[in-house]
This record gives sequence, structure tokens and C-alpha cells, in this order.
Amino acid sequence: MKKFIILFLAIGLLACSSDDPTVSENELRYDGVNANSPLFPSGSHEAAARFPSFITNDLIGKGIRSIEIFVYNVPQSFSFNVYSGGSAAGPGAQIFSEEVSSQMIANSANLITFDNPIPINGEIWLSASWSQKDTEQVIGCDAGPANPNGDWLYLSSDSDEWTSFRDRSAESVNWNIRGILTDL
Repeated sequence: MKKFIILFLAIGLLACSSDDPTVSENELRYDGVNANSPLFPSGSHEAAARFPSFITNDLIGKGIRSIEIFVYNVPQSFSFNVYSGGSAAGPGAQIFSEEVSSQMIANSANLITFDNPIPINGEIWLSASWSQKDTEQVIGCDAGPANPNGDWLYLSSDSDEWTSFRDRSAESVNWNIRGILTDL
């Protein structure tokens, strides 16, 4: 009976942990279903999900085939980005960027498939960057709770500093950013 209780508690702790990303053989993400989108001031912004190497090490031999991002309003310009490496201070080298404004659909999950999958070789950051003329909602988010790596944000007024959305607003959400994986 004691072993059963310990097993039950261990399973319960794993199931209730909000810090565990959703990683499968087909998807890399922290978010749940879209719930909302914060208002951002005019300017240039970038929202990202960070996947440290302790998460991606098990994914070596796979690649990111596409990125899915929920967009509320299509801004003046919009790009998908992938960074390799980095730390809690910000992403490493940009290894992919594609301007996709003309392909975005408002109030929808938008999927961009790459011509060649991007190999996973350690820490990866998946992001959306955009510029907007007015205050508006652009990138979607879930209802939380936030994963420590699911809500990174850079604003043009930040002078090269990445900060979690939670630290800026006390809102506990994850960006609706997902990497769809494939075998290489």
C-alpha cells in the first residue's frame, strides 16, 4: 500500500507541474489553447519561447519543419525567427528569419513550413518579431500559468534586454508559439 501511495503522489506531482514544457516527438511548445493577446504599444517587438538544451538534447536528430503562431491583428511587418544557443539573458545567433506579413491571417493560428527543416543541435529560441504603427493586439497567448521559458519579450525601447512578460505585467501566460518537428 505504501508503494502505491508513493507512486500515486509521484504521478500527481508530474501531472500538476506547470514548469514542464509540452515536448513530444512532433511538437515543441509551452502554450495551451489561445485565450487572448496583450496590447502592445507602437514600435518593434519580439516574443519568444526558449527551449534550453536540457529539453532539446533528447531531440538531436530532429528538425523544426514549421512554426505555428497565433496572430490577432496582422501588424505592419511580421517575421518568424529561430535562434541557436543563448541563455536566460537572451537568444544566441539567429539561424533563420522569414518575413511573412503577406501570409498572415488575423485571428488565426498561422503555420509557416520551411523548405528545409532546421536541425536541433542544442538550445533553440522560436520567436515572432513585428512592427506596428498603433497600439494593438498581435501575438496570442494562453491562459497560463506561465512556464519560465514560454513568455520572453523584447521591446524596441528595451536597449537589448530580454525580459519575461510576467515580469513586465504580472500576467502569467505563454505565447502561442509552437515548433512542429520532423525526423532529419
